[in-house]
Amino acid sequence: MANILLAGCDGREGNPVDYRDCRFEPFADARSPAEKSSSIPVASKG
Repeated sequence: MANILLAGCDGREGNPVDYRDCRFEPFADARSPAEKSSSIPVASKG
């Protein structure tokens, strides 16, 4: 919803659905920071 609002503030016109990913990617498609990291996973003893 924030993307649609921000698109309107930017003066974009047309179907609001077209602006659902205008600035921010959908939460369901966002990867976690661990997935974005290129570091080697560390196992802990427990």
